[in-house]
Amino acid sequence: MKFSTILSIVFCLFVFESFAQQNPKAIQVLDKAREVYQKSNSVFADFEIAIYQKNKIVSNEKGTIKMKGNKFRVSTDDAELWFDGKNQWILPNGTEEVSLSAPTEAEQDAVNPASLFQIYHKGFNSKYVSAKLVNGKMVDIIDLIPSRPKQDITKITVNVDQKSSVLTLIFIQNKNGNHQKINITNYKSGMNYTDNQFVFNSKQFPKVEVVDLR
Repeated sequence: MKFSTILSIVFCLFVFESFAQQNPKAIQVLDKAREVYQKSNSVFADFEIAIYQKNKIVSNEKGTIKMKGNKFRVSTDDAELWFDGKNQWILPNGTEEVSLSAPTEAEQDAVNPASLFQIYHKGFNSKYVSAKLVNGKMVDIIDLIPSRPKQDITKITVNVDQKSSVLTLIFIQNKNGNHQKINITNYKSGMNYTDNQFVFNSKQFPKVEVVDLR
């Protein structure tokens, strides 16, 4: 799977800004999830992404993400990405070249997990579906439906653990028939990461050339 595809999907994991039509129960659950993240100091998560075409899995990907405020680091089999709140480094695995850029505010909103806790306040209608026992945990199931019908995404379904208020699953449905299922297999908060963990360290990659695109 392309790393850019992973970014566009996995950054739905953590962050959800007000629905065009607000469902009180759904908003209550999602606001609590956002509050828990904001109070967590920093978090770590393992994730798995399955890509579906015509209801058949065509790709599986595993990765990890570290987050602290608006800083994050993502690691997958394809690439490593660092973002320190201003600068972004992307290092495809197996290469000796890392791209350095300074994303615009709009670009940051598109890829920063911390921005995604705002999605449910921008252009999505909410629907509380049900509470259900999934893998031994009671979760609240919520549908997010774009208020603009021309969007590529037709629906996002999220599961939120009732006990911890942590997202455990995201299922994204697209107009083209392709779907993505994201499972959060492990989530830890209060990790106390230092800021330098979100900056590319050339000493750790002495053979890698930095290509400055800023």
